[in-house]
Amino acid sequence: MARIQAQRMIIGLWLMLAMLLASALLVAKSNAQISNPWAMRTGRATHYDPTVGMGNCSLPLPSDLLVAAINTSDYGLADYCGASVTVNGPRGSVTVKIIDRCPGCVVGGIDLSQQAFERIAALEAGNVSITWQLISAPNLSGQLIYNYKEGSSQWWTGVQVRNHRNAIAKFEFRNPQGVFQAVERAHYNYFLVPGGMGIGPFTFRITDVYGNVVTDSNIPLRAEGDVAGNQQFPYVPSPGSTNTPTSMPTNSPTPLATKLPTSTNIPIPTAIPASATPTLVPTMAPPSPTQHGINAWQAYTSYSVGSLVQHNGIRYRCIQAHTSLPGWEPQIVPALWQPI
Repeated sequence: MARIQAQRMIIGLWLMLAMLLASALLVAKSNAQISNPWAMRTGRATHYDPTVGMGNCSLPLPSDLLVAAINTSDYGLADYCGASVTVNGPRGSVTVKIIDRCPGCVVGGIDLSQQAFERIAALEAGNVSITWQLISAPNLSGQLIYNYKEGSSQWWTGVQVRNHRNAIAKFEFRNPQGVFQAVERAHYNYFLVPGGMGIGPFTFRITDVYGNVVTDSNIPLRAEGDVAGNQQFPYVPSPGSTNTPTSMPTNSPTPLATKLPTSTNIPIPTAIPASATPTLVPTMAPPSPTQHGINAWQAYTSYSVGSLVQHNGIRYRCIQAHTSLPGWEPQIVPALWQPI
């Protein structure tokens, strides 16, 4: 009898350890951030009606209804909320705004509104294979908007960033001591300060996934509702993309965009404005051949499909024509280079 009880205790301990481990893995998974904003992803697309209920991102529904819910693994801590992704399917492509989480979607899966799904496949198909990629919204206009959650005050504050061109990686506010303080993001896409931020007006510092930082000042406190900001993130073209913004406000202040300091934990290429057209400097020496007879990869170089380069001891073949930029090393942008 004593042996049976001991065995039960051991089994119980193992079950408890297994549950704790699973819980830890779940937390780690839910806290995942966008590690590579350039990645071309694969998955499955389904469709749903976004007009039923409020999405997990707590965002208003746009009039064109070109929206989507993203799978739980990628949703993380609302990492994709408010961001734009381009989805490619059997019939074509569509750009959608992420406003919700899809618990039933497989890893890499996206649940599109019916209006968006019809752009890439017939509705009756129901479930189709796709590729998709996070993008910097080219046609977004206006400045950032800060939405205060109902009940916000100097003692408790919830802020959501809206109308952002790029996915958000970090939100900070300048506290009464004059130091920028990072704020944790809730699963429902609000940055929460349980002790409040003070009486305002505030200075916010927001970092996007490409490493751009904007600092927005004189933002007043509200108990609820929107406050217009004064800044916007710059447009960041995807590697090999020919997209350019078709509408940009002409009377907007220049975004205060800078590269993240080297201490940041977001290993992301430096943002390049759409107006920048990198070319080879006339005096630049050609890439030097490696021991394999293949030129080393270099920035500001035009590569055609099939071009061979070597980088960090690995050979790569170009799979998409482009002009390389700093931070677009082959191992960082698999959409452009294939190891051989």
